[in-house]
Amino acid sequence: MHLNKITEAVISLNRSSKRLLQIFIDVCGIYLCFIAAMIVRLDDLNFLANIYLLVAVTSIVPVTIISFLRLNLYKAVIRYIPMNIWLQIFKGSSVSAITLFIILQLFELSVPRSVPFLYFILLMSFCGLIRFSAKGLLAKRGYKGQKRVAVYGAGEAGRQLVKGLRENSEYLPIMFIDDDDLLQGVVIEGLPVLGFNLFKKSFQEKLIKVVLIAMPSINHSLKKKTFNKLGSFGLEVKILPGIEEFIQGKVRPNNLRGVRIEDLLGREIVPPKTKLLNKNIKGKTVLVTGAGGSIGSELTRHILQANPVHLIILDVSEYALYEIQQELENKIQDLEKKVELSPIIGSVQDKNLVRKIIQSFCIDTIYHAAAYKHVPLVEMNITEGLKNNFFGTFTLAKESLDGGVKNFILISTDKAVRPTNFMGAAKRLAELCCQSLAKDSDTTIFSIVRFGNVLGSSGSVVNVFKKQIEAGGPVTVTHPQINRYFMTISEAAQLVIQAGAMSSGGDVFVLDMGEPIKISELARTMIRLNGFKPYETHNTIQNNKIPKGHIEIKITGLRPGEKLYEELLVGNNPVGTIHPRIMTATETSIDKDELVMLSNSLFDAMQNFDFKRIREIIIDAPIDYNSQYDLVDMLAIKGNLKSKPKTKLKIIKN
Repeated sequence: MHLNKITEAVISLNRSSKRLLQIFIDVCGIYLCFIAAMIVRLDDLNFLANIYLLVAVTSIVPVTIISFLRLNLYKAVIRYIPMNIWLQIFKGSSVSAITLFIILQLFELSVPRSVPFLYFILLMSFCGLIRFSAKGLLAKRGYKGQKRVAVYGAGEAGRQLVKGLRENSEYLPIMFIDDDDLLQGVVIEGLPVLGFNLFKKSFQEKLIKVVLIAMPSINHSLKKKTFNKLGSFGLEVKILPGIEEFIQGKVRPNNLRGVRIEDLLGREIVPPKTKLLNKNIKGKTVLVTGAGGSIGSELTRHILQANPVHLIILDVSEYALYEIQQELENKIQDLEKKVELSPIIGSVQDKNLVRKIIQSFCIDTIYHAAAYKHVPLVEMNITEGLKNNFFGTFTLAKESLDGGVKNFILISTDKAVRPTNFMGAAKRLAELCCQSLAKDSDTTIFSIVRFGNVLGSSGSVVNVFKKQIEAGGPVTVTHPQINRYFMTISEAAQLVIQAGAMSSGGDVFVLDMGEPIKISELARTMIRLNGFKPYETHNTIQNNKIPKGHIEIKITGLRPGEKLYEELLVGNNPVGTIHPRIMTATETSIDKDELVMLSNSLFDAMQNFDFKRIREIIIDAPIDYNSQYDLVDMLAIKGNLKSKPKTKLKIIKN
């Protein structure tokens, strides 16, 4: 019990105090080893009365300690000292013994010549054994509460990380993993370097719980391959930040982060074209609607970097607007930007407000990101979804045309293509609105940018899965075959700005989203990389006992209006642009008279909450709406419909 308390007290010391403790022990060792050597040789204690011997021994103390310091003996962390430290101890003890011999000869002290040799043997043994005994004691203690980790990457970043981990109480580094054959088998920072195959065979025996990836310059493709290799072992995986942080010397344990879905995309970043980023923004007055939302807020961050004269941010949510306002004001101050920032609370459905904003600020460019985007919620609130997504866009676009706005960019969605839900239908109608107005416009350039899911957006399946995993499951997947396109929110915002700068009027731009990702596989991967194993059941199975260390994946069935597969093009005629990630498409449009007739009919039906008529109008509209789901609108269900909709919904076969 006392030994444990002493051990805890020593471990709690800071690094400098631990080094001073080692020096103190070595000083004591010098005296003890000399006394022991004299006793072995003379077999009595009379020499202790000789004050000159005490002076002689004291004189070798600073020489010995300085020698040990020069040999970096006190830089080695006890718990990780390698076997080759004996060489340093041998050299330091030799210097000490030789110094002792010289001093004894100079002072002509009556000491047997074999004493310095015996002293050398004893000092070397003492210094080595005391260190390895301490190492063994710490190993036996087991570093209570620490996670045993392997560091993937034995390069400079990995070595810096290990040094940082040794000052940290959370992780205990056990080994390196590296794919370089030349490094495998060597010892770095006191840790063995293993190839991946050997690690695979030994990680359970070594009780490895976490793998820390320390390869800051790794590309996305290799990063994805590495994660996939580690994903099947049920280990927690964390990663160091990028190369910029490494260059700045920020390779520390507190910089470690969990694996993000963008790390799994295997998608290389295409550098943005500065000319396109600046064209509609630099030196101009810019309005972003829905500025507090996921896409809107990211757009404002990139717009700020392009140096507008004035940035107006509009959102119906006070809290969301306040959050992005505070962030942007801090950035303006930190970056010393000369940008005027104006936050406005309000809705794009408010015609008078929109007109006043455009007139008061003389808007040059509008990025219209305000929209309801959650499919099941809009299905349950179709009139509000249509008001905001379609009529809000119509109001803003018409006022932009009348107010002389130069550029109007609508942020659309892949769900607008052959929609099976009212959210997608409303967004496709919004696209038709911009295309129609573009035909009669000589002043305002209207463009549409269409893309799929963005990572990190509110309501993103990635965020949902993360919360479900943190709660211990289950992770819910609507269908085992459902897939989606994904793009990082930063890349999406940059591409929206660049696409809008290419427009000549009425263009539909489609972003290259890469390959679609199967949602069930995404769930499995996220579960594995959080240190668990996936356990799949069907929602009809009850009272399943989930094995320890597993997270359940539950299939819940497609929700109303949900597709198995999303599309990005109405037709099959995409044309490339000067940017490799942006395509343009020529798609069906309608003239202004048709648009007005459609909007008037729809508005009348919505005013009367005639849900049957609303659906008929959407079906007849030239948007390829095709849904076999019964209405699930909350007001429709509780209203005067002749029959209550079925709770079991038919699934559209794509």
